[in-house]
Amino acid sequence: MFNKSTVLTWSTWRLAFISFSLLFIFFYAFYLRENKKEINYVDPMLNHAAKLVLNSQISESPLSSDEIISTLAKEHDAFVYVVNNHGLMLHSSIPSIHQFSDINTLDKLTLNPDTFVYTNTDYSTGKHFIRCYLPYLSPELPTEPTFLIIDKALQLDNPYLKSLVPALWKALIISSIILIFYVWIIAAPIAVQVQAIQDGFIDENGDSHPNYTGIVELMKIRQTQDSFLRHAKENHEQLNTEIQHWEGFFNTIPAGLILVDHENSIINANERSFKLFHVKALSKPKGAFLMAAYKNSDLSRLSNDFIKSEDEFSETEIQVIRQGEELNLNVKLVRISLNQHEEENGLIIVINDITRIRQLEKLRKDFVSNVSHELKTPITVTLGFLEAFEESLDDPDQARYFFNIIQRNTHRLNNIIQDLLTLSRLETQEKIKRFGYEKKDILNTLNNTIDLVSEEIKERNVDLETDIFAHEVKLNHGLIELAIRNLLENAIRYCDPENAKVKLTMTRKDKELRIKVSDNGPGIPNQFHERIFQRFFRIDESRDRNTGGSGLGLSIVKHIIQLHQGSIVVDSTLGQGTSFTLVIPK
Repeated sequence: MFNKSTVLTWSTWRLAFISFSLLFIFFYAFYLRENKKEINYVDPMLNHAAKLVLNSQISESPLSSDEIISTLAKEHDAFVYVVNNHGLMLHSSIPSIHQFSDINTLDKLTLNPDTFVYTNTDYSTGKHFIRCYLPYLSPELPTEPTFLIIDKALQLDNPYLKSLVPALWKALIISSIILIFYVWIIAAPIAVQVQAIQDGFIDENGDSHPNYTGIVELMKIRQTQDSFLRHAKENHEQLNTEIQHWEGFFNTIPAGLILVDHENSIINANERSFKLFHVKALSKPKGAFLMAAYKNSDLSRLSNDFIKSEDEFSETEIQVIRQGEELNLNVKLVRISLNQHEEENGLIIVINDITRIRQLEKLRKDFVSNVSHELKTPITVTLGFLEAFEESLDDPDQARYFFNIIQRNTHRLNNIIQDLLTLSRLETQEKIKRFGYEKKDILNTLNNTIDLVSEEIKERNVDLETDIFAHEVKLNHGLIELAIRNLLENAIRYCDPENAKVKLTMTRKDKELRIKVSDNGPGIPNQFHERIFQRFFRIDESRDRNTGGSGLGLSIVKHIIQLHQGSIVVDSTLGQGTSFTLVIPK
Protein backbone atom coordinates (compact mmCIF):
# COMPACT_ATOMS: atom_id res chain seq x y z
CA MET A 1 0.00 0.00 0.00
CA PHE A 2 2.81 2.36 0.81
CA ASN A 3 5.26 1.36 -1.93
CA LYS A 4 4.46 4.40 -4.10
CA SER A 5 3.72 6.78 -1.23
CA THR A 6 7.13 7.55 0.16
CA VAL A 7 5.95 10.46 2.31
CA LEU A 8 3.28 8.37 4.07
CA THR A 9 5.71 5.52 4.65
CA TRP A 10 8.24 7.89 6.09
CA SER A 11 5.64 9.59 8.32
CA THR A 12 4.36 6.21 9.56
CA TRP A 13 7.79 5.04 10.65
CA ARG A 14 8.50 8.42 12.15
CA LEU A 15 5.28 8.28 14.18
CA ALA A 16 6.18 4.79 15.38
CA PHE A 17 9.61 5.90 16.47
CA ILE A 18 8.43 9.08 18.21
CA SER A 19 5.49 7.43 20.01
CA PHE A 20 7.59 4.50 21.20
CA SER A 21 10.37 6.82 22.39
CA LEU A 22 8.05 9.14 24.32
CA LEU A 23 6.10 6.25 25.91
CA PHE A 24 9.27 4.45 26.90
CA ILE A 25 10.68 7.61 28.53
CA PHE A 26 7.43 8.14 30.43
CA PHE A 27 7.09 4.57 31.75
CA TYR A 28 10.74 4.24 32.53
CA ALA A 29 10.67 7.43 34.62
CA PHE A 30 7.51 6.22 36.35
CA TYR A 31 8.92 2.78 37.28
CA LEU A 32 12.26 4.24 38.25
CA ARG A 33 10.57 6.61 40.65
CA GLU A 34 8.58 3.76 42.21
CA ASN A 35 11.60 1.48 42.52
CA LYS A 36 13.66 4.18 44.15
CA LYS A 37 11.16 4.57 47.01
CA GLU A 38 12.71 3.26 50.21
CA ILE A 39 10.97 0.81 52.54
CA ASN A 40 10.51 2.45 55.91
CA TYR A 41 12.97 0.56 58.13
CA VAL A 42 13.77 3.56 60.33
CA ASP A 43 10.52 4.12 62.26
CA PRO A 44 10.06 0.49 63.39
CA MET A 45 13.62 0.37 64.66
CA LEU A 46 13.39 3.69 66.50
CA ASN A 47 9.99 2.85 68.02
CA HIS A 48 11.15 -0.56 69.16
CA ALA A 49 14.37 0.81 70.65
CA ALA A 50 12.54 3.65 72.45
CA LYS A 51 9.99 1.21 73.85
CA LEU A 52 12.63 -1.16 75.21
CA VAL A 53 14.59 1.70 76.79
CA LEU A 54 11.49 3.26 78.34
CA ASN A 55 10.15 -0.06 79.70
CA SER A 56 13.55 -0.85 81.13
CA GLN A 57 13.72 2.47 82.92
CA ILE A 58 10.25 2.19 84.55
CA SER A 59 10.52 -1.50 85.27
CA GLU A 60 11.43 -2.75 88.71
CA SER A 61 13.94 -5.08 87.12
CA PRO A 62 15.47 -2.99 84.30
CA LEU A 63 17.19 -4.66 81.36
CA SER A 64 20.91 -4.34 81.03
CA SER A 65 22.47 -2.62 78.03
CA ASP A 66 23.61 -5.94 76.61
CA GLU A 67 20.07 -7.34 76.78
CA ILE A 68 18.59 -4.31 75.02
CA ILE A 69 21.31 -4.47 72.34
CA SER A 70 20.86 -8.23 71.82
CA THR A 71 17.05 -7.89 71.51
CA LEU A 72 17.28 -5.09 68.93
CA ALA A 73 20.00 -6.84 66.92
CA LYS A 74 17.97 -10.08 66.62
CA GLU A 75 14.68 -8.33 65.89
CA HIS A 76 15.99 -6.05 63.14
CA ASP A 77 19.04 -7.99 61.87
CA ALA A 78 21.25 -5.04 62.68
CA PHE A 79 24.50 -4.13 64.38
CA VAL A 80 23.64 -2.36 67.68
CA TYR A 81 26.12 -0.78 70.10
CA VAL A 82 26.45 1.83 72.84
CA VAL A 83 29.15 4.52 72.80
CA ASN A 84 29.99 7.43 75.08
CA ASN A 85 30.37 11.00 73.90
CA HIS A 86 34.05 10.34 73.08
CA GLY A 87 33.24 7.52 70.68
CA LEU A 88 34.36 4.72 72.96
CA MET A 89 32.33 1.59 72.24
CA LEU A 90 30.95 0.40 75.62
CA HIS A 91 28.56 -2.38 74.50
CA SER A 92 27.90 -4.04 71.12
CA SER A 93 25.88 -6.88 69.67
CA ILE A 94 29.07 -8.18 68.06
CA PRO A 95 32.30 -8.09 70.00
CA SER A 96 34.38 -5.17 68.68
CA ILE A 97 37.11 -2.86 69.96
CA HIS A 98 36.77 -0.28 67.19
CA GLN A 99 36.64 3.36 68.10
CA PHE A 100 33.52 5.16 66.78
CA SER A 101 34.76 7.83 64.32
CA ASP A 102 31.77 10.18 63.85
CA ILE A 103 32.65 12.37 66.88
CA ASN A 104 31.10 15.53 65.35
CA THR A 105 27.62 14.01 65.33
CA LEU A 106 28.09 12.83 68.94
CA ASP A 107 29.12 16.33 70.00
CA LYS A 108 26.00 17.84 68.39
CA LEU A 109 23.74 15.26 70.04
CA THR A 110 25.43 15.87 73.42
CA LEU A 111 24.53 19.57 73.22
CA ASN A 112 21.06 18.92 71.82
CA PRO A 113 19.90 15.40 72.77
CA ASP A 114 17.55 14.05 70.09
CA THR A 115 17.20 11.12 67.67
CA PHE A 116 19.16 11.35 64.42
CA VAL A 117 19.04 9.16 61.31
CA TYR A 118 21.68 8.87 58.54
CA THR A 119 20.99 6.94 55.26
CA ASN A 120 23.08 6.28 52.15
CA THR A 121 22.02 4.42 48.97
CA ASP A 122 24.30 3.34 46.05
CA TYR A 123 21.95 2.52 43.15
CA SER A 124 24.71 1.15 40.97
CA THR A 125 25.45 -1.64 43.45
CA GLY A 126 22.04 -1.74 45.21
CA LYS A 127 23.56 -1.19 48.70
CA HIS A 128 21.46 0.72 51.27
CA PHE A 129 22.81 1.75 54.69
CA ILE A 130 20.86 3.13 57.75
CA ARG A 131 22.29 4.50 61.02
CA CYS A 132 20.05 5.60 63.92
CA TYR A 133 21.26 7.64 66.95
CA LEU A 134 19.27 7.59 70.26
CA PRO A 135 20.23 9.36 73.52
CA TYR A 136 20.56 6.58 76.05
CA LEU A 137 21.05 6.55 79.83
CA SER A 138 23.16 3.48 80.44
CA PRO A 139 22.40 1.67 83.71
CA GLU A 140 26.05 0.81 83.98
CA LEU A 141 27.21 4.46 83.61
CA PRO A 142 24.35 6.66 84.77
CA THR A 143 26.53 9.79 85.11
CA GLU A 144 28.13 9.69 81.65
CA PRO A 145 26.34 10.71 78.39
CA THR A 146 25.91 7.64 76.19
CA PHE A 147 24.18 6.89 72.91
CA LEU A 148 22.47 3.84 71.46
CA ILE A 149 23.39 3.39 67.76
CA ILE A 150 21.74 0.96 65.31
CA ASP A 151 23.48 0.17 61.97
CA LYS A 152 21.54 -1.76 59.32
CA ALA A 153 22.84 -2.64 55.80
CA LEU A 154 20.46 -3.77 53.01
CA GLN A 155 20.96 -5.13 49.49
CA LEU A 156 18.32 -3.66 47.14
CA ASP A 157 17.60 -4.45 43.50
CA ASN A 158 19.11 -2.04 40.84
CA PRO A 159 16.15 0.31 40.13
CA TYR A 160 17.49 1.21 36.62
CA LEU A 161 17.53 -2.38 35.41
CA LYS A 162 14.38 -3.26 37.27
CA SER A 163 12.50 -0.40 35.55
CA LEU A 164 13.77 -1.20 32.01
CA VAL A 165 11.78 -4.33 31.06
CA PRO A 166 8.28 -3.23 32.11
CA ALA A 167 8.82 0.19 30.52
CA LEU A 168 9.87 -1.44 27.21
CA TRP A 169 6.87 -3.76 27.14
CA LYS A 170 4.29 -1.09 27.92
CA ALA A 171 5.84 1.39 25.44
CA LEU A 172 5.89 -1.28 22.72
CA ILE A 173 2.30 -2.33 23.26
CA ILE A 174 0.80 1.17 23.43
CA SER A 175 2.89 2.50 20.48
CA SER A 176 1.80 -0.49 18.40
CA ILE A 177 -1.84 0.30 19.15
CA ILE A 178 -1.28 3.96 18.14
CA LEU A 179 0.51 2.90 14.95
CA ILE A 180 -2.25 0.48 13.94
CA PHE A 181 -4.84 3.15 14.56
CA TYR A 182 -2.87 5.69 12.45
CA VAL A 183 -2.31 3.27 9.55
CA TRP A 184 -5.89 2.05 9.19
CA ILE A 185 -7.75 5.21 10.11
CA ILE A 186 -5.51 7.94 8.60
CA ALA A 187 -2.61 6.74 6.45
CA ALA A 188 -4.36 4.05 4.40
CA PRO A 189 -7.18 6.29 3.09
CA ILE A 190 -4.71 9.07 2.26
CA ALA A 191 -2.45 6.59 0.45
CA VAL A 192 -5.39 5.50 -1.71
CA GLN A 193 -6.17 9.12 -2.59
CA VAL A 194 -2.53 9.94 -3.37
CA GLN A 195 -2.22 6.89 -5.61
CA ALA A 196 -5.39 7.96 -7.42
CA ILE A 197 -3.86 11.41 -7.98
CA GLN A 198 -0.66 9.88 -9.38
CA ASP A 199 -2.59 7.59 -11.72
CA GLY A 200 -4.89 10.40 -12.86
CA PHE A 201 -2.37 13.15 -13.58
CA ILE A 202 0.84 11.67 -14.99
CA ASP A 203 1.35 8.59 -17.12
CA GLU A 204 4.61 6.78 -17.90
CA ASN A 205 5.51 9.32 -20.61
CA GLY A 206 5.09 12.23 -18.22
CA ASP A 207 1.96 13.54 -19.97
CA SER A 208 -0.53 15.52 -17.94
CA HIS A 209 -4.08 14.09 -17.51
CA PRO A 210 -6.01 16.25 -15.00
CA ASN A 211 -8.94 13.87 -14.59
CA TYR A 212 -8.65 13.13 -10.86
CA THR A 213 -11.99 13.25 -9.07
CA GLY A 214 -11.00 12.46 -5.51
CA ILE A 215 -10.47 14.94 -2.69
CA VAL A 216 -10.93 18.42 -4.12
CA GLU A 217 -8.16 20.03 -2.06
CA LEU A 218 -5.64 17.35 -3.02
CA MET A 219 -6.70 17.64 -6.65
CA LYS A 220 -5.97 21.39 -6.67
CA ILE A 221 -2.63 20.84 -5.01
CA ARG A 222 -1.72 18.18 -7.57
CA GLN A 223 -2.86 20.35 -10.47
CA THR A 224 -0.73 23.24 -9.22
CA GLN A 225 2.24 20.96 -8.69
CA ASP A 226 1.85 19.39 -12.13
CA SER A 227 1.74 22.82 -13.80
CA PHE A 228 4.71 24.02 -11.77
CA LEU A 229 6.82 20.98 -12.64
CA ARG A 230 5.99 21.29 -16.32
CA HIS A 231 6.98 24.96 -16.44
CA ALA A 232 10.05 24.32 -14.29
CA LYS A 233 11.18 21.60 -16.71
CA GLU A 234 10.71 23.90 -19.70
CA ASN A 235 12.55 26.76 -17.99
CA HIS A 236 15.36 24.42 -16.93
CA GLU A 237 15.82 23.13 -20.49
CA GLN A 238 15.74 26.66 -21.88
CA LEU A 239 18.24 27.85 -19.28
CA ASN A 240 20.59 24.93 -20.02
CA THR A 241 20.40 25.70 -23.73
CA GLU A 242 21.23 29.37 -23.15
CA ILE A 243 24.08 28.44 -20.81
CA GLN A 244 25.52 26.06 -23.42
CA HIS A 245 25.25 28.77 -26.09
CA TRP A 246 26.98 31.33 -23.90
CA GLU A 247 29.67 28.85 -22.83
CA GLY A 248 30.28 27.96 -26.48
CA PHE A 249 30.47 31.64 -27.41
CA PHE A 250 32.69 32.36 -24.40
CA ASN A 251 35.17 29.63 -25.32
CA THR A 252 35.29 30.41 -29.05
CA ILE A 253 36.39 34.02 -28.54
CA PRO A 254 40.04 34.19 -29.74
CA ALA A 255 41.02 36.42 -26.80
CA GLY A 256 41.46 35.23 -23.23
CA LEU A 257 38.54 36.28 -21.00
CA ILE A 258 38.45 36.15 -17.20
CA LEU A 259 35.54 37.37 -15.06
CA VAL A 260 36.68 38.27 -11.52
CA ASP A 261 34.73 39.38 -8.44
CA HIS A 262 35.70 42.03 -5.89
CA GLU A 263 37.73 39.49 -3.87
CA ASN A 264 39.98 38.70 -6.85
CA SER A 265 38.52 35.21 -7.28
CA ILE A 266 37.40 33.81 -10.62
CA ILE A 267 33.72 33.75 -11.57
CA ASN A 268 34.33 32.30 -15.04
CA ALA A 269 37.18 31.96 -17.53
CA ASN A 270 37.49 30.61 -21.06
CA GLU A 271 39.96 27.98 -22.23
CA ARG A 272 41.95 30.49 -24.29
CA SER A 273 42.99 32.38 -21.15
CA PHE A 274 44.62 29.25 -19.72
CA LYS A 275 46.38 28.46 -23.02
CA LEU A 276 47.91 31.94 -23.14
CA PHE A 277 49.62 31.28 -19.79
CA HIS A 278 50.49 27.67 -20.70
CA VAL A 279 48.70 26.25 -17.65
CA LYS A 280 46.18 23.43 -17.40
CA ALA A 281 42.60 24.65 -17.62
CA LEU A 282 40.52 24.13 -14.46
CA SER A 283 37.36 22.04 -14.90
CA LYS A 284 35.56 24.33 -12.45
CA PRO A 285 37.42 27.65 -12.28
CA LYS A 286 34.71 29.40 -10.22
CA GLY A 287 35.99 30.40 -6.79
CA ALA A 288 39.70 29.90 -7.57
CA PHE A 289 42.10 32.79 -7.07
CA LEU A 290 43.95 34.21 -10.08
CA MET A 291 47.38 33.35 -8.68
CA ALA A 292 46.41 29.74 -8.01
CA ALA A 293 44.74 29.27 -11.41
CA TYR A 294 47.22 31.06 -13.72
CA LYS A 295 50.42 30.97 -11.63
CA ASN A 296 51.32 34.51 -12.70
CA SER A 297 52.02 37.16 -10.07
CA ASP A 298 51.84 40.06 -12.56
CA LEU A 299 48.26 39.19 -13.58
CA SER A 300 47.16 38.76 -9.95
CA ARG A 301 48.79 42.07 -8.95
CA LEU A 302 47.21 43.99 -11.84
CA SER A 303 43.76 42.65 -10.99
CA ASN A 304 44.14 43.35 -7.28
CA ASP A 305 45.40 46.91 -7.84
CA PHE A 306 42.57 47.63 -10.30
CA ILE A 307 39.94 46.39 -7.81
CA LYS A 308 41.31 48.72 -5.12
CA SER A 309 41.41 51.68 -7.50
CA GLU A 310 38.46 53.70 -8.82
CA ASP A 311 39.44 53.35 -12.49
CA GLU A 312 36.87 52.09 -15.00
CA PHE A 313 39.44 50.92 -17.56
CA SER A 314 43.10 50.02 -17.61
CA GLU A 315 45.46 48.58 -20.24
CA THR A 316 48.98 47.26 -19.87
CA GLU A 317 51.39 44.70 -21.27
CA ILE A 318 53.07 41.80 -19.46
CA GLN A 319 55.68 39.25 -20.44
CA VAL A 320 55.16 35.56 -19.76
CA ILE A 321 57.91 32.96 -20.05
CA ARG A 322 56.68 29.39 -20.35
CA GLN A 323 58.72 26.40 -21.54
CA GLY A 324 61.53 28.66 -22.74
CA GLU A 325 59.20 30.81 -24.87
CA GLU A 326 58.59 34.49 -24.16
CA LEU A 327 55.12 35.81 -24.86
CA ASN A 328 53.93 39.42 -24.94
CA LEU A 329 50.38 39.68 -23.62
CA ASN A 330 48.16 42.75 -23.83
CA VAL A 331 45.91 42.93 -20.74
CA LYS A 332 42.78 45.10 -20.61
CA LEU A 333 40.81 45.45 -17.37
CA VAL A 334 37.22 46.76 -17.43
CA ARG A 335 35.14 47.38 -14.31
CA ILE A 336 31.60 45.91 -14.43
CA SER A 337 28.61 45.54 -12.11
CA LEU A 338 27.80 42.02 -10.98
CA ASN A 339 24.17 42.74 -10.07
CA GLN A 340 21.35 45.03 -11.13
CA HIS A 341 21.67 47.36 -8.13
CA GLU A 342 25.42 47.92 -8.70
CA GLU A 343 26.11 47.03 -5.09
CA GLU A 344 28.88 44.61 -5.99
CA ASN A 345 31.53 45.31 -8.62
CA GLY A 346 33.85 43.00 -10.48
CA LEU A 347 35.96 43.19 -13.60
CA ILE A 348 36.52 41.55 -16.97
CA ILE A 349 40.11 40.84 -17.96
CA VAL A 350 40.68 40.63 -21.73
CA ILE A 351 44.01 39.11 -22.75
CA ASN A 352 45.45 39.14 -26.30
CA ASP A 353 48.66 37.57 -27.53
CA ILE A 354 50.61 40.36 -29.25
CA THR A 355 53.88 38.41 -29.50
CA ARG A 356 53.65 38.23 -33.29
CA ILE A 357 52.92 41.97 -33.50
CA ARG A 358 55.95 42.78 -31.37
CA GLN A 359 58.10 40.45 -33.46
CA LEU A 360 56.91 42.13 -36.66
CA GLU A 361 57.59 45.53 -35.17
CA LYS A 362 61.11 44.44 -34.30
CA LEU A 363 61.58 43.01 -37.80
CA ARG A 364 60.34 46.28 -39.29
CA LYS A 365 62.74 48.29 -37.16
CA ASP A 366 65.63 45.96 -38.01
CA PHE A 367 64.65 46.02 -41.69
CA VAL A 368 64.55 49.82 -41.83
CA SER A 369 67.85 49.99 -39.99
CA ASN A 370 69.48 47.43 -42.30
CA VAL A 371 68.10 48.98 -45.48
CA SER A 372 69.29 52.41 -44.39
CA HIS A 373 72.73 51.02 -43.65
CA GLU A 374 72.98 49.00 -46.88
CA LEU A 375 71.84 51.93 -49.07
CA LYS A 376 73.92 54.49 -47.25
CA THR A 377 77.23 52.72 -47.88
CA PRO A 378 77.15 52.62 -51.73
CA ILE A 379 75.59 56.09 -51.91
CA THR A 380 78.32 57.55 -49.68
CA VAL A 381 81.04 55.82 -51.72
CA THR A 382 79.47 56.98 -55.00
CA LEU A 383 79.21 60.62 -53.84
CA GLY A 384 82.81 60.60 -52.63
CA PHE A 385 84.22 59.21 -55.84
CA LEU A 386 82.07 61.53 -57.95
CA GLU A 387 83.93 64.44 -56.43
CA ALA A 388 87.24 62.67 -57.09
CA PHE A 389 86.12 61.84 -60.64
CA GLU A 390 85.33 65.53 -61.30
CA GLU A 391 88.79 66.59 -60.14
CA SER A 392 90.55 63.94 -62.31
CA LEU A 393 88.92 64.68 -65.68
CA ASP A 394 92.32 65.77 -67.04
CA ASP A 395 93.81 62.35 -66.18
CA PRO A 396 91.99 59.66 -68.24
CA ASP A 397 93.51 56.70 -66.35
CA GLN A 398 92.60 58.12 -62.95
CA ALA A 399 89.14 59.10 -64.20
CA ARG A 400 88.57 55.55 -65.54
CA TYR A 401 89.54 54.11 -62.11
CA PHE A 402 87.07 56.37 -60.30
CA PHE A 403 84.40 55.66 -62.93
CA ASN A 404 84.68 51.89 -62.39
CA ILE A 405 84.25 52.30 -58.61
CA ILE A 406 81.21 54.54 -59.10
CA GLN A 407 79.76 52.08 -61.61
CA ARG A 408 80.31 49.08 -59.27
CA ASN A 409 78.60 50.80 -56.31
CA THR A 410 75.77 51.96 -58.56
CA HIS A 411 75.21 48.37 -59.69
CA ARG A 412 75.31 47.25 -56.08
CA LEU A 413 72.74 49.88 -55.13
CA ASN A 414 70.55 48.77 -58.04
CA ASN A 415 70.86 45.10 -56.96
CA ILE A 416 69.73 45.94 -53.43
CA ILE A 417 66.69 47.83 -54.72
CA GLN A 418 65.80 45.08 -57.21
CA ASP A 419 66.13 42.39 -54.53
CA LEU A 420 63.90 44.38 -52.16
CA LEU A 421 61.29 44.71 -54.88
CA THR A 422 61.55 40.97 -55.56
CA LEU A 423 61.05 40.17 -51.87
CA SER A 424 58.03 42.46 -51.70
CA ARG A 425 56.52 40.78 -54.77
CA LEU A 426 57.17 37.30 -53.35
CA GLU A 427 55.52 38.16 -50.01
CA THR A 428 52.46 39.35 -51.93
CA GLN A 429 52.39 36.22 -54.10
CA GLU A 430 52.58 33.93 -51.01
CA LYS A 431 48.93 34.77 -50.40
CA ILE A 432 48.00 33.52 -53.93
CA LYS A 433 48.37 29.75 -54.21
CA ARG A 434 49.72 28.32 -57.51
CA PHE A 435 50.49 31.78 -58.89
CA GLY A 436 52.17 31.56 -62.37
CA TYR A 437 52.49 27.75 -62.35
CA GLU A 438 53.29 26.08 -65.68
CA LYS A 439 54.07 22.49 -66.63
CA LYS A 440 57.45 22.69 -68.39
CA ASP A 441 60.73 20.79 -68.60
CA ILE A 442 62.87 21.62 -65.60
CA LEU A 443 66.02 20.91 -67.65
CA ASN A 444 65.44 24.01 -69.80
CA THR A 445 64.98 26.11 -66.66
CA LEU A 446 68.26 24.88 -65.14
CA ASN A 447 70.19 25.36 -68.44
CA ASN A 448 68.87 28.93 -68.70
CA THR A 449 70.08 29.58 -65.16
CA ILE A 450 73.55 28.25 -66.02
CA ASP A 451 73.70 30.56 -69.04
CA LEU A 452 72.89 33.55 -66.81
CA VAL A 453 75.89 32.88 -64.53
CA SER A 454 78.28 31.70 -67.27
CA GLU A 455 80.17 35.00 -67.32
CA GLU A 456 80.93 34.79 -63.59
CA ILE A 457 81.97 31.14 -64.02
CA LYS A 458 84.53 32.17 -66.65
CA GLU A 459 85.76 35.18 -64.69
CA ARG A 460 86.44 33.14 -61.54
CA ASN A 461 87.55 30.02 -63.43
CA VAL A 462 85.00 27.84 -61.67
CA ASP A 463 84.65 24.13 -62.50
CA LEU A 464 80.85 23.61 -62.73
CA GLU A 465 79.73 19.96 -62.53
CA THR A 466 76.10 19.19 -63.39
CA ASP A 467 73.91 16.12 -63.05
CA ILE A 468 70.52 17.18 -64.35
CA PHE A 469 67.95 15.56 -66.61
CA ALA A 470 64.75 16.29 -68.49
CA HIS A 471 61.58 16.16 -66.42
CA GLU A 472 58.31 17.97 -66.84
CA VAL A 473 56.96 19.48 -63.63
CA LYS A 474 54.34 22.09 -62.80
CA LEU A 475 56.12 25.01 -61.12
CA ASN A 476 56.62 28.73 -61.32
CA HIS A 477 59.71 28.21 -63.46
CA GLY A 478 60.64 31.90 -63.43
CA LEU A 479 60.89 31.92 -59.63
CA ILE A 480 62.73 28.58 -59.52
CA GLU A 481 65.23 29.99 -62.03
CA LEU A 482 65.73 33.02 -59.76
CA ALA A 483 66.27 30.79 -56.69
CA ILE A 484 68.81 28.53 -58.46
CA ARG A 485 70.59 31.59 -59.86
CA ASN A 486 70.99 33.10 -56.36
CA LEU A 487 72.34 29.80 -55.02
CA LEU A 488 74.77 29.41 -57.94
CA GLU A 489 75.99 33.01 -57.60
CA ASN A 490 76.61 32.47 -53.87
CA ALA A 491 78.43 29.19 -54.57
CA ILE A 492 80.61 30.88 -57.24
CA ARG A 493 81.47 33.82 -54.95
CA TYR A 494 82.37 31.72 -51.89
CA CYS A 495 84.06 28.62 -53.39
CA ASP A 496 87.79 28.02 -53.03
CA PRO A 497 89.44 30.65 -55.30
CA GLU A 498 92.45 28.39 -56.04
CA ASN A 499 90.41 25.28 -56.89
CA ALA A 500 86.86 26.54 -57.44
CA LYS A 501 84.30 23.73 -57.79
CA VAL A 502 80.50 24.00 -57.90
CA LYS A 503 77.97 21.17 -58.39
CA LEU A 504 74.39 21.35 -59.60
CA THR A 505 72.50 18.06 -59.22
CA MET A 506 68.88 16.96 -59.44
CA THR A 507 67.12 13.88 -58.02
CA ARG A 508 63.58 12.52 -57.80
CA LYS A 509 62.34 10.81 -54.64
CA ASP A 510 58.75 9.67 -54.09
CA LYS A 511 56.67 12.78 -54.80
CA GLU A 512 59.54 15.25 -54.34
CA LEU A 513 61.97 16.96 -56.68
CA ARG A 514 65.33 17.80 -55.12
CA ILE A 515 67.72 20.36 -56.65
CA LYS A 516 71.10 20.64 -54.91
CA VAL A 517 73.80 23.34 -55.27
CA SER A 518 77.17 22.61 -53.61
CA ASP A 519 80.50 24.41 -53.33
CA ASN A 520 83.92 23.77 -51.79
CA GLY A 521 84.11 27.04 -49.89
CA PRO A 522 84.91 27.73 -46.22
CA GLY A 523 81.55 26.44 -44.95
CA ILE A 524 78.99 27.95 -42.60
CA PRO A 525 79.09 27.46 -38.78
CA ASN A 526 76.13 25.51 -37.40
CA GLN A 527 74.88 28.38 -35.23
CA PHE A 528 74.25 30.45 -38.38
CA HIS A 529 72.27 27.87 -40.39
CA GLU A 530 68.94 29.47 -39.47
CA ARG A 531 70.04 33.11 -39.47
CA ILE A 532 71.55 33.12 -42.98
CA PHE A 533 67.99 33.33 -44.38
CA GLN A 534 67.34 36.62 -42.57
CA ARG A 535 67.48 39.82 -44.59
CA PHE A 536 70.90 41.50 -44.72
CA PHE A 537 72.46 38.90 -42.43
CA ARG A 538 76.17 38.39 -43.11
CA ILE A 539 78.65 36.12 -41.41
CA ASP A 540 81.62 38.29 -42.51
CA GLU A 541 80.52 41.86 -43.25
CA SER A 542 83.66 43.01 -45.08
CA ARG A 543 84.03 39.89 -47.23
CA ASP A 544 80.37 39.82 -48.22
CA ARG A 545 80.38 43.42 -49.37
CA ASN A 546 83.53 42.83 -51.44
CA THR A 547 81.72 40.02 -53.30
CA GLY A 548 78.99 42.45 -54.38
CA GLY A 549 76.06 40.67 -52.71
CA SER A 550 73.02 42.52 -51.40
CA GLY A 551 72.48 40.28 -48.39
CA LEU A 552 68.98 39.38 -49.62
CA GLY A 553 69.67 36.41 -51.90
CA LEU A 554 69.00 33.57 -49.45
CA SER A 555 65.96 35.35 -48.06
CA ILE A 556 64.57 35.47 -51.63
CA VAL A 557 65.33 31.74 -52.08
CA LYS A 558 63.47 30.89 -48.86
CA HIS A 559 60.37 32.85 -49.91
CA ILE A 560 60.35 31.19 -53.35
CA ILE A 561 60.53 27.69 -51.92
CA GLN A 562 57.82 28.50 -49.34
CA LEU A 563 55.63 29.74 -52.19
CA HIS A 564 55.96 26.21 -53.67
CA GLN A 565 55.06 24.59 -50.31
CA GLY A 566 58.58 23.16 -50.14
CA SER A 567 61.62 23.49 -47.90
CA ILE A 568 65.34 24.22 -48.07
CA VAL A 569 67.99 22.09 -46.37
CA VAL A 570 71.47 23.39 -45.42
CA ASP A 571 74.40 20.98 -45.07
CA SER A 572 77.77 22.53 -44.31
CA THR A 573 81.17 21.45 -42.99
CA LEU A 574 83.76 24.06 -42.03
CA GLY A 575 86.70 24.00 -44.44
CA GLN A 576 84.99 21.61 -46.88
CA GLY A 577 82.04 23.51 -48.32
CA THR A 578 78.29 24.04 -48.21
CA SER A 579 75.30 22.56 -50.02
CA PHE A 580 71.76 23.93 -50.35
CA THR A 581 68.99 21.47 -51.31
CA LEU A 582 65.62 22.69 -52.55
CA VAL A 583 62.89 20.13 -51.72
CA ILE A 584 59.92 20.83 -54.01
CA PRO A 585 56.74 18.73 -53.82
CA LYS A 586 55.38 17.74 -57.27
